[in-house]
Amino acid sequence: MIKPQKISLTNTEYLSLRNSDEALRISIEQAMPTLGTLVLDIGCGSMPLTPLFHQKRSIYIGVDINQSVKPHAVMVAERLAVRSKTVDLILCIATLEHVMSPQAVLSEASRVLKKGGSIIVQVPSLYPYHPSPEDHWRWTHTGLEQILRNAGLTVTAFYPSGTTLTTYLTIFIQGVSLFLIQSKVFSWLNLPVVVSLNSIGRLLEKFFSPNTPFYAPGNFLLSLAAVARKEGETNLQ
Repeated sequence: MIKPQKISLTNTEYLSLRNSDEALRISIEQAMPTLGTLVLDIGCGSMPLTPLFHQKRSIYIGVDINQSVKPHAVMVAERLAVRSKTVDLILCIATLEHVMSPQAVLSEASRVLKKGGSIIVQVPSLYPYHPSPEDHWRWTHTGLEQILRNAGLTVTAFYPSGTTLTTYLTIFIQGVSLFLIQSKVFSWLNLPVVVSLNSIGRLLEKFFSPNTPFYAPGNFLLSLAAVARKEGETNLQ
């Protein structure tokens, strides 16, 4: 069982991060590799998932274009210096929105995946602009499935990050916090108000979240994760 990360109630994105973390946790558990498998984390950042895969005695390799985060290897996601059909599991978490060609990244991922290998992709849907260093794209579940399919990958499951209620609450909390921070009179109220609103939001999610499926028309999702599998050979070399 993967332990959830601790997220502070003082964070204006507490509700979204809490749900995003849960979606990622479930998706990893579904695609968890067996002992000794090779895991490639594309856009790994500070590699917070390293201990998890070491516990499973997996070979975990984190790659990132940003040398300052000290990845195992500095690579461009669209041109991975990895041999074809060698990787068992690929992670691509909060990465695709920052690249110029998400399709090229997924095609590269498909190239290096073994037949039967899996990829976990987590992307924003309705999410604040967050350049790192750039921020280009947003997806619905159908759009994400399409670019995965174009890369020869078959989606086996989607994991939404919360519900429409989560989205509304997060946007409201961020708006209130922005107002308080910019106010000369009420700025001191920011932290206690954010903590209070996050606590109330957590209760509202528990008791009033809708039962409609995430893919129902009219729903708003902040982000979602997908697990996809390389079922057979593609024309990608």
